[in-house]
Amino acid sequence: MRKLLNLLWLLAAPFLMASCGDEKDPSPAPHSELTAVVQLSKHTNLGYLPVGRDSEMKLYSGDTIRYFFRFTTNQGIKDFKVYDNFVGREFPLTVHLKATSTANGVTSNEYELEYIVDSYPQSQKPYQPVILNLEPQHTDGTIYLDPTTGKPFQMLFLKSGPKEYTGVRLYNYWGPSSNSLTINDYRIDNPDPQALVDERSLNPFAFLTNKMPPREWFDNRFEASFTSGPEMGEGRVAFVKVPVVAKDWYQPNQIAKAMKQYGPEKTTVLNAQVGDVYAFRVSYPLMGSWVIYGVLEVKSIVDDHDTAAGNGHDNDYLEFDIKYFPGYRY
Repeated sequence: MRKLLNLLWLLAAPFLMASCGDEKDPSPAPHSELTAVVQLSKHTNLGYLPVGRDSEMKLYSGDTIRYFFRFTTNQGIKDFKVYDNFVGREFPLTVHLKATSTANGVTSNEYELEYIVDSYPQSQKPYQPVILNLEPQHTDGTIYLDPTTGKPFQMLFLKSGPKEYTGVRLYNYWGPSSNSLTINDYRIDNPDPQALVDERSLNPFAFLTNKMPPREWFDNRFEASFTSGPEMGEGRVAFVKVPVVAKDWYQPNQIAKAMKQYGPEKTTVLNAQVGDVYAFRVSYPLMGSWVIYGVLEVKSIVDDHDTAAGNGHDNDYLEFDIKYFPGYRY
């Protein structure tokens, strides 16, 4: 009997061992991961901001954002769609596949998307949220959702708007009300970043001061001219006369391009006339400083034809409407 059992074991063993050997390793748990890198464009749309300035960058109509996505999964990749909140899912944006690799059952695709702010007529309002929805799709058609929300991934930014000032007066350099107009990043008495400040003094870092030639105290001439403070250095503030339509521009890109088109740039404007419109660029002489683009319109020129030798007024001035786009730019 024992010999029979041993024989049965010898006959069955190969089949039992084969059966054990045919068992497959357990399938790996489904795993997917999505990462993104964002680069914000310069005004020319050809270059991008350095690291460390992303949180301080303001996006305006006409700007370009470049996104780099990497989708890695062991479930295969069928598609990768991105759409915004203006045209919806039916009209996905153009996403370019830049690289793909597969190893040990894991596929990794790299994608690139260039998104132009305000590429649709219905999205022209400043301070408007822009939402990009991301839908990486597995081979079986399922969409990889944000693990924290259970919804499609979203990338959100707010479109910025310009600072606008009307009826700004720049007084006679030689008069008792002489002033400077300065764009300050931050200051104790004015925490609004990059706001226009009316300085009741001749600030050497001024964005605008009245430019007057040397004269005698009894000279009642008023020249409708302007320049920047003496410490701004050559080219830190530049002006270019542009068409009147420029006062309605809401894209810093337009202003930057117009300064090249209608140049040359000037650091001093002489003999300004009512109705003139000038595009301008301002940068402060600090390492890594921001650059501002804007437009100003000469609204009125007032000359009281008096001097300190007369009744002491001499409160001649130029009046401007000024609009510019704050934020770190190049």
